[in-house]
Amino acid sequence: AEPTPAPAPSAPARAPAGPKPKGPSASTLRHAAKKAEEKMAGLTAEIAALDAALAKAAVEQPAKLAELSRKRAATQEALDAAEAAWLEAAEAAETA
Repeated sequence: AEPTPAPAPSAPARAPAGPKPKGPSASTLRHAAKKAEEKMAGLTAEIAALDAALAKAAVEQPAKLAELSRKRAATQEALDAAEAAWLEAAEAAETA
């Protein structure tokens, strides 16, 4: 009598897929970090230009100092916000 062939092994049982992680994907987070980084670079350049204008105005146009100082302060606030957004997105991308 011929031996009975062993049944073919079945595919291993897969664990059921858990719920999808909530929130943006790692790719989306990396994109957000890159966009924030680009914004930071632009704002940093704008601050450098304002600093140069402030230095020039201090000597040549003292009346413009207040306006330039306000613009620089607003630009610095925007840079601080962009840096915070970049940091948040970069940290989230690392943990995603």
